[in-house]
Amino acid sequence: MADVRNLAEKTPEVKTAWIESVEPVASVLRNRFLRLKLKDDPVKALDPVSDQEIDILKRHLRELFPNLDLTKLQKVHTSKVESYQKWIETHCRSRQYTFQIRKCRDENCCLPPRLRDEQMQWLPDPVLNETKDHYKSYNEVKGTETNESDRPSLKAKPIKEKKLNLRATVNVTTSDPVNDIFEEEEFEEKDQILDEIDALVPPKQCQTINIIVIGYVGSGKSSLVNTFKTVLRNSGQLSTIAATYTIELGSKTTKLFEVTLKRFPQGEKLCIFDCRGVVRNPLNSGPNEDDLMKVIDGHIKKGYEFKDTTIREDDDSYRRNPTLSEKMHCVLFVINADTQIGEYDELRRVQHRLQNMNIPIRVILTRADRLCQSGNLNSIFRSENAYNKVDEVKRIFRFQDCQILPVANYVRGTTQNMTQDVLALLALNNIVQEAMSYIENEM
Repeated sequence: MADVRNLAEKTPEVKTAWIESVEPVASVLRNRFLRLKLKDDPVKALDPVSDQEIDILKRHLRELFPNLDLTKLQKVHTSKVESYQKWIETHCRSRQYTFQIRKCRDENCCLPPRLRDEQMQWLPDPVLNETKDHYKSYNEVKGTETNESDRPSLKAKPIKEKKLNLRATVNVTTSDPVNDIFEEEEFEEKDQILDEIDALVPPKQCQTINIIVIGYVGSGKSSLVNTFKTVLRNSGQLSTIAATYTIELGSKTTKLFEVTLKRFPQGEKLCIFDCRGVVRNPLNSGPNEDDLMKVIDGHIKKGYEFKDTTIREDDDSYRRNPTLSEKMHCVLFVINADTQIGEYDELRRVQHRLQNMNIPIRVILTRADRLCQSGNLNSIFRSENAYNKVDEVKRIFRFQDCQILPVANYVRGTTQNMTQDVLALLALNNIVQEAMSYIENEM
């Protein structure tokens, strides 16, 4: 960070670019915190301080502590300034969870306080009761001298008991410790991601979160829809709600097909839209590029059958004034990772047209299991093939790592697999959180 700050001082454009690059992450974090509550009181997310406010603070520091170097405000430097340390000891109390500042009683230093004495007391630290099984209430410790000896994070954490891997006990010689641990953690991670998605609260102004999949014939679009439906339904059985295809027959999805992935308690929905596959062969027809843009902008209703020409405004399936709930909130470019990466001119043109709309885009790399040299999907994040494939996609679309999501679609078998579930849920959670941020920005 110090290098970034130094570079920003020399090149002002760096600061602007840095702020723009972290904005999507900051928006996701802000959105998550705003959905939290503590005893029915909503958590507040405050805006960061402005450069002007920082300058005012530094001006006050300069007046109070002439010997303080304002370019070196780290503790290792401020601890050497005697006047500053004395002021901190008199006016501040620093704890793991809090940092408190209050006025002193010296009128030569601070203006007389407007609060009563009992309102000027330090906030107490957590204090365990006599039985050491619960913390005392605020009223019990208010006004008493406390310390951090009972702080929860100082307490020894119990060692988590590992579950026995049944397959490892059957044949010890074939056990892979890395995969065994991965399997144990997958159960917890899957439940955690499902809980995060369940906790989503779409705003009243937009009752439906809409995602659309776009890709070439054979990329796995419809299989991806089925996979997302499978992992959210979580019944153990595979979904086949979206039509899939064979190479010889071409794309089976000829209409704009809507699948409700999830319904929320208050009636809101998470929907994904599948459309006809894009083709490179000019002799075969695919969705008109203008039609794709109209779908994304909410002008085309579900069930519309794509034609070689763009939809007319007098068509019954044309929506003249779409609402935010009828527009797409995240676009997925679906690419088969098992094939040779091409230039993807058609998808690049769509990407270029979407830039002015500021709608988030994600690339889904299907058949991610084919990228694992060992044949084991657990090794996807350690696979050199996967790393190289992601790097190729980044080069073509000029995306960041977080915009490229590997998934292994359900195309064989009849029941769910934990590793495939977690991989799909990680991708879906990323997509939905980004869609929520886009919705909030558009409101």
